[in-house]
Amino acid sequence: MLASSAEKISNHLEILQLHRENKTKGFTLLELIVVCALIGIMLTISVPSLRSSFFTNPLKSSARQVIGIVNEARQKAVRSHQAYYIHLSQIDNHISYEKVSEANNDKEETETETDDNKKRDLQLPATVRLASIWLQSSGITSENKTSFWISKKGYMEQAAIQLSDESGDSLSVRINPFTDPIAVSEDFPPNS
Repeated sequence: MLASSAEKISNHLEILQLHRENKTKGFTLLELIVVCALIGIMLTISVPSLRSSFFTNPLKSSARQVIGIVNEARQKAVRSHQAYYIHLSQIDNHISYEKVSEANNDKEETETETDDNKKRDLQLPATVRLASIWLQSSGITSENKTSFWISKKGYMEQAAIQLSDESGDSLSVRINPFTDPIAVSEDFPPNS
């Protein structure tokens, strides 16, 4: 009887040991819930940024690039105390800026190719085109190539550049005469 009791106890210990081994191999329900909650939070935070990086709108991206090139030209004009021209070509779908060359009568200077003297170009994507250009002085231009001037203080004529894409959507980049922020809207020409 004592042998059978010892045998029973040893069997129970073996069962408990096997039960413990099985218990340590899995995850508890609480651990699974916490992990799922963390994954859900991370996806909630990361999906909007991933979506915008995968599905960028070329029209909006081009509008941001136009704003960037105009702001860059303004900043260079102020920094170098030189006037700049912004050139827009509807034929080539191209925007560029360059420093206005000033002839100095006292002595001729050979300009070195520095960051302030370089011509900067922006080629718009094939799906986006320069649809129309509006200048405050002349209204909507019918010319295929248009230029406007930025003073050495960064002032310029009020203008609007209409960009459109293949699907017929359009955005207008409204450039204000002084250092006000450049606005993007859907209306063209802008309301004064």
